[in-house]
Formats: sequence, structure tokens, C-alpha cells
Amino acid sequence: FIIHGEQDKITRLENAFLLYKLARQPKELWLQPGVAHAQGFVTYGLDYARRVLDFLERVDWQAELDLHAPTRTLDGIQVG
Repeated sequence: FIIHGEQDKITRLENAFLLYKLARQPKELWLQPGVAHAQGFVTYGLDYARRVLDFLERVDWQAELDLHAPTRTLDGIQVG
């Protein structure tokens, strides 16, 4: 679940799109208009909590994970 405030001056909006693109299902991207960095819960309160909990209920916690080190940074720089 990627949550990003559209008025975030600390983390670029493009990072949210990239993380969403790279994420496996289930996945969700929630862009919050007018919201600054780390202010989503302050702005959305109970709706924020409900959306996060609803998403967590859809996760298959028994699924086998395919964990591997990243091969590039968010800026596309090769690593490793």
C-alpha cells in the first residue's frame, strides 16, 4: 500500500509511482491531494486507518516471499 501526499516536499511523487510499479499484488496507490509529508493520518484520520486495515485484510500472509536485494536505486542507478 503506497500512500503519498501530493504536496510532499520531502519525498518526490515520482517515487510513489515507481514503488507502486515495482510492488506485487495486492497493491494500492493512494495519492492524497493537498497533503504534505507524513500528514496523511492527520488529514484523513479514521478514513486513513480504515483504508490501511482494509488493505491489510487482503494480504495473503501465508504466501511465500521472493526477497532479493535491489539491483538499482530509485533514480535508476545500478547497484550490487
